[in-house]
Amino acid sequence: MTRSPILWWLASFASCAASCQWAGDIHEKALETDPSRSDASASDARAERSGAPETGAHEDAPSDTVRGDADARDPFQGSDGPLEGGLAEAGDGGVNLCHEVCDQQGVGKCVGGTCIIDCPTKDACGDTVICPPGVPCTVRCGVQGCPKGVNCVGPICHIQCMGDVSCSGIVQCGGGKCTVECSQSASCLGGVQCSAAECHLSCGGASSCGGRVACFDTAKTCNITCGGQYACANTVEGAHAAAVIDCTGQQSCSGQVSCSGTTCSVFCATSACSSGVCCGSNSCDLRGATNLCGVF
Repeated sequence: MTRSPILWWLASFASCAASCQWAGDIHEKALETDPSRSDASASDARAERSGAPETGAHEDAPSDTVRGDADARDPFQGSDGPLEGGLAEAGDGGVNLCHEVCDQQGVGKCVGGTCIIDCPTKDACGDTVICPPGVPCTVRCGVQGCPKGVNCVGPICHIQCMGDVSCSGIVQCGGGKCTVECSQSASCLGGVQCSAAECHLSCGGASSCGGRVACFDTAKTCNITCGGQYACANTVEGAHAAAVIDCTGQQSCSGQVSCSGTTCSVFCATSACSSGVCCGSNSCDLRGATNLCGVF
């Protein structure tokens, strides 16, 4: 029997469509189960979130060199990037200066006028981490990172002690605005000292800030928060201007808390401030504590 060309064409088309759909299903299934394809997709997703392509693995820096490899993968994915206002305050000249003193000197990576220094482990930054002068700087210390502490003096300093036992050396900060975050267990054991015009010091990790926590006389604004359990076991000292000290963690601020200057506000949780509070400011606002200046 002679088959109509039209009927033959329709039958061939249906057969091809079915087989193509089957092949497409097999191909799609292979892509879903192919580990290399999954890794590539994950990398693409991370790159899409960060707005930049995924880069190669981080090369370990010598123990005597503090640096953040400009070609390295971000070891603190999801943490804060450059500080707000870094580019605006730095200006075009500031961006050029940042590249000169940060990237070109092998200190870190300049992003938007801010020098980013990554210390994911104790071996990555074996010496004291020193921010380059004259530019905003962000230092990020992972588990046991920055074992000899951090020193930053610049227009904006942001020091993140974001790993257990990070920043075990003293953290010193000065210049314009300084923010220090000791967010993990036993971070900032060496203490935090701020001489910047504006100081924001946070000890949120358990047993964090084991050393002295202080704003010096040069600070016009001093905010200290001891939110972790047993945080701020040493002395806590406010500035000679406006000081706000919050000891909200259980058994936090076990050393003496003191402040002086224009105004002083201190809050002590039920089990906090076991060594007492001394307010020598013109205006004292004490909650959960009694002014014991005459006793000391």
